[in-house]
Amino acid sequence: MATPSKEVDNSGKQCLVCGVVFGLQGPAITKLLVFSKKTSNEVKINIETCFNVSLDEKTYIRSTVCRPCNRKMNRYVEESKNIEKMRHTFMTNMSNVSQSTPRQKRQVPTTMTPPVRKGSVRKKLALGGTQQPICSNKASELNPVEKRHESNLLQGTDKENVCQIQDEMSVTTSMPMILPNIPRPGRPASAPAILVPCATQNVFQELPNVVDTDQSAVVKVTVESPAHRATYVINGWQRKAIKQMAMGHTNYALNAVWSDDLNRLYLQRKIMDNLDKEMDSVCSIKNPSILRETEPKKLHSVSTKAIINELKTKAPLFHSFLQTATLRKRARSEGNQDKELHIVSPACVILKARNKDMSAWASKNAVTMQYGGCSTMVLKRLCSQFVCVGPTTALALKKKAGIDFDKHVKDAASSSVVNRTDAVLYQDLQRTHMKTSTNLCKIPMAYQEPVCIYDVNNSFTLRVSMPIAIDPDFLAVTEAITHQIKLSLSQVKDQFQIVGDNVDMEVKAKHMATDRRSKSIHWFHMFAHMDEVHGYEFSEDHDRELSDVPLHEFLPSTYEASKLLDRLVIHWSRVVTRWIPEFQQLADSVVRHIPHQYSDIMLEKTTTIPLGLLFHNENDEMIEILKELHERYVPVDKSVYGHPKVREQIFFGGDQLTEERARNAQRARIDADSFWEGFQGVIPKNEDWHAFRIAFQRMMEVLSSPQTTGDPGTFFYNATITNNSNAKLDSLNEYQKVKEAFNLYLDAYIVAATMKYLGMETIDGKGIISPEIFKLPKEQRIKWLLEMLRPCAERFVSLADTTNLEKDVSNAQNQAIYLCSICAKEYKYRKARDNHEKKIHNLTPAIDMDKMSDEDEEDHIWNYGSVYITLGLMLRNADDAVSEGDGEEICAMWKWFMPFFKDRNSTKYAVAAVHLQALLKGLLSPKDAHRIMWNRTVNRRGGKGHRVSLDFHLENLNLALKNSLKHLGVNLTENAAGQEARALQAVVDIVNSQNKDLNVTKPSGYHKKYQSQTDFNLVLDAIFNQAKMFDFQPGRKFKAAKFSEFSRNIVHLKVNVIKPWLKKWIMLWSAEQRQLKAISD
Repeated sequence: MATPSKEVDNSGKQCLVCGVVFGLQGPAITKLLVFSKKTSNEVKINIETCFNVSLDEKTYIRSTVCRPCNRKMNRYVEESKNIEKMRHTFMTNMSNVSQSTPRQKRQVPTTMTPPVRKGSVRKKLALGGTQQPICSNKASELNPVEKRHESNLLQGTDKENVCQIQDEMSVTTSMPMILPNIPRPGRPASAPAILVPCATQNVFQELPNVVDTDQSAVVKVTVESPAHRATYVINGWQRKAIKQMAMGHTNYALNAVWSDDLNRLYLQRKIMDNLDKEMDSVCSIKNPSILRETEPKKLHSVSTKAIINELKTKAPLFHSFLQTATLRKRARSEGNQDKELHIVSPACVILKARNKDMSAWASKNAVTMQYGGCSTMVLKRLCSQFVCVGPTTALALKKKAGIDFDKHVKDAASSSVVNRTDAVLYQDLQRTHMKTSTNLCKIPMAYQEPVCIYDVNNSFTLRVSMPIAIDPDFLAVTEAITHQIKLSLSQVKDQFQIVGDNVDMEVKAKHMATDRRSKSIHWFHMFAHMDEVHGYEFSEDHDRELSDVPLHEFLPSTYEASKLLDRLVIHWSRVVTRWIPEFQQLADSVVRHIPHQYSDIMLEKTTTIPLGLLFHNENDEMIEILKELHERYVPVDKSVYGHPKVREQIFFGGDQLTEERARNAQRARIDADSFWEGFQGVIPKNEDWHAFRIAFQRMMEVLSSPQTTGDPGTFFYNATITNNSNAKLDSLNEYQKVKEAFNLYLDAYIVAATMKYLGMETIDGKGIISPEIFKLPKEQRIKWLLEMLRPCAERFVSLADTTNLEKDVSNAQNQAIYLCSICAKEYKYRKARDNHEKKIHNLTPAIDMDKMSDEDEEDHIWNYGSVYITLGLMLRNADDAVSEGDGEEICAMWKWFMPFFKDRNSTKYAVAAVHLQALLKGLLSPKDAHRIMWNRTVNRRGGKGHRVSLDFHLENLNLALKNSLKHLGVNLTENAAGQEARALQAVVDIVNSQNKDLNVTKPSGYHKKYQSQTDFNLVLDAIFNQAKMFDFQPGRKFKAAKFSEFSRNIVHLKVNVIKPWLKKWIMLWSAEQRQLKAISD
């Protein structure tokens, strides 16, 4: 008995068309349901159209078709539709041909059948077949996009054709056009493609992904040639593209072209080819890119702006890609790509990945990060990501940058003779004009009283003596001479000075042992400052010896006190126009930059050259330091005996310790036979920043004490109520922090004094300034403001004690004679005369009313405020003179601080101040004295008020050098440190350019405006309301014992102390001057 069989429905397991069983034959094939709502029964419609059958849903509800068969049926359905359209086109063409003009003798076929592949759908349709298309092996090698559009590819001919496009729905529009050739796989694009009629196939097929809003419009293309004329109906994306081109809408036409998958593929290939050509152009050696720059000293010129300009010129497509990729569309439209920083980094990384020689930006990154202390491993990691170069390459760049690091200075030392010769010629020219001009004898010698000359642009001269009248001819001659001298000497840059200081570092050993100890490093770091003021117009001969200078000239005089007070009034005006609301309306009438005779020169950026390290300690090896200075940089001539002869002395500056060590080393060898052997080729001098810093420390000793915390108005009380712990730190080690609070409190003292002088009860008081003042011209407002504030400054600024000291020294030096009233015996000192009269003649000495001091008549609280204002404004004036490059005022402030140093037991800085005045008045020639006076500051970026002292600039270089040595760690050796020091200038330039390009700035560190305003109001209330500091009340005292007898005098020196002290040093330096003169002769 046969086993009964079970009928199984396999309709869903095999293809209804080809019979393939899913999952058994070949790779996994996707199956599609015949009836599916997701595809809108597309498969069912394809089967019914291809095989002319009708499918019942109940019978074939589970039937499936494989995806390859469905694709074939889709192509067949599309080709069937095309055949219908082609019939319509063919009939239209036949009618046009029958109506055209008679043909020429030379017959040209009206149709050209494009080449077809064997077994392809195109061939079967061209032969008139209607069977179901079967894919051949050749066709299966093409990708799906190429299979779909393979019938669209035509080979163009090189005949010239004219296309006319007609739109039957509107007015006919005609324009000549040559269609671009569409590249074919395996064949590069050549000449523009020419439409050729084909009787069996429409060249332009309709694609489903092209949407035309006007489907009823018919676009025709007429192709004409001398022997042929044909018209075609265009469909698909080509229809829309040609129509938009004819209407002049290029953008819409390109959108139609881009909508096709195959077109996008070809356009992408074309764009990539163009991009590759751009990259080759950028990386080319024939026209090298800025990113190929390998010179370390020129890396700072590789800026973001230069890179962007190069990309825009050589690689606009690449630039556009990066612009689009790194910025959103809205950001690009808003114009947020001013410097386009977002493009530089990715562009440089990509270019370095393409070509390792495109590494300029990567080199800058490596140098900057190594300067910041990045370790070797960090650089290696970033180098692998093409962000920077490796550590070995970075060190090689620094080594290369250190070659000829001091060439400029050595050239200046060797070529100074030629330049000085030119200068002497122009000095002779000046003397010739001065002698031959008869107008010089007509200059009137009568002068008016000192006056103030104001200028609209905040430039004026204070307290200068002006002649009553000057001959115009004399002015013309003088201006001509000055112009010629300046024109000649503008190129003279051969004079320089050297500034040096110790660099102190501590290198701790990680694994300490007997032979591996921590290192305490003390090396000598130097830089050269190229002179900006040369002084060639002054004589090189000494006009007087130091011994001929009166002692009182080393102390401030009454005239110098008047000049100083004029400057202090300007600082006073800056304060009141900042803090007092009514005076804020005159903020534009304040002198922001006090001018001097070299103001225009001080605007320019200064040339400074780091000179590397000398591996000696200045504390015990100054002889070796001076020896190397002479061998490297002192200008010398070789004598006939082979020993160098110092041709010109150079200035060697530093802090007080460096200057003292250098002078002592020279004094130890003063008995040498020549300047060279005695190391007299350098002239030691003191710089300003360290001296003014010590002056501030001594001021804080006078004005600050923890004992005064409970006394309103004192410095410590102000620091307490403002909760400013920085103000209570050590004023020497935390100079900037303490000075910030000191300046804020100084402003409060000045405002309180002004309010008391003007009778203001509150800072918001009104009616002080007349409305008519604001209507005056600017120069008159300036004059009014300074004249109004000057009496206020005279009342609260105390300078009399210092000027009185000068008078006493002057009288003592003039050897005043005191006669006994009985026997007429002469005495040099009054005290000696009084003792003689008391002992010999039994006379009671007369009471000196000038010496009497009634303590009950003094207000010690008022004295404190006056001294605070006086010392604070003096220090502020010194800082302002440095920032403006006013060398004359800087030297004047040294003279003012000298007795203060002596009185506060800063004897070494007092000696340094006297030595500076000795250099200016007798030890140096007028030319060298002018140089040392006006070349005391550095302008590191150019502009007004941006100058700093030479020793402060050296401190910044020391900090930069320490940062550059961080990455060496325990491998810090003299060889490695010397290499870093020689390349320091190039490294600093690279870091500064990187900061500038990336808009990176160092935080200022100052408090915000509202915080400063709050602190100011608290301090002002304590001074003006609580302490009533400037309400003069005789007998008032502070609670603290240290300030209970606070004197108004800032200097308490006596003549019998200062005079012998000055005389001792003047005599010592005069003897040395005579001995050196004998050696030079």
